[in-house]
Amino acid sequence: MQIKRRLPLLRDLREREKKGGKSQPPRPIVFIPPFFAERVEGRGEIDVEIALFGDFYRFLPHVIYGLRFLGKLGLNSNSKYEVVSIRDVLSGKEIYDGEKVSVEGLKTVDLGELNPKKLEEFVVRYQTPIEASRPIKLEELLTMIRRRLILYVNEYGTGEVPDFNRKADILENEWKEHDLPHYSRRKGRRIFHAITGFAKYGIYEADDDAMKLLAIGELIGAGAKASFGMGFFKIEI
Repeated sequence: MQIKRRLPLLRDLREREKKGGKSQPPRPIVFIPPFFAERVEGRGEIDVEIALFGDFYRFLPHVIYGLRFLGKLGLNSNSKYEVVSIRDVLSGKEIYDGEKVSVEGLKTVDLGELNPKKLEEFVVRYQTPIEASRPIKLEELLTMIRRRLILYVNEYGTGEVPDFNRKADILENEWKEHDLPHYSRRKGRRIFHAITGFAKYGIYEADDDAMKLLAIGELIGAGAKASFGMGFFKIEI
């Protein structure tokens, strides 16, 4: 995935810096594992999505061989794994068959060239945890997508991220809350409070910028944290 448009620092980010805060640059490689919401054990296969930003698609062979090496070592004594294959989700072509890498099948996307979604009623299924209060209104979702996009464009792309207009209602919704523990050497133990679930939205007024943000959000997710694949969703009609 490529972002080719550069964004000057916007007012909301300037205001955050004035208050003493500064957003951390997002990582150019995001792993999006499936979210089980419970501890799982045993053998089996899982599908893990990988999003690459900027020119980092060029380093895909390094990512693959790094994953292979980590699989041989294991995340711990009981979690060794094998990378069986990798397929490009956009082109549908296999780019790693377990032995060799073929980057010719890799398709890149300029987020600025995506077409706006044409929707009136639709369901957003929040598949991985997102830090937000429930219910998530459509305006809140679009704002979270826009803020994440600003960070990526500032770091890896060029262009401007416009604001949006929309009017929408929540027609149906259902949520689950999750307390996600995280450990780091720098900050120690922390708990992320997040939710998963779905919301059905009905739009009765929206401009192209709002609908384009929805298309972008399906690729980059929403919310402040992308680590561990947080904030990713799918749109269902």
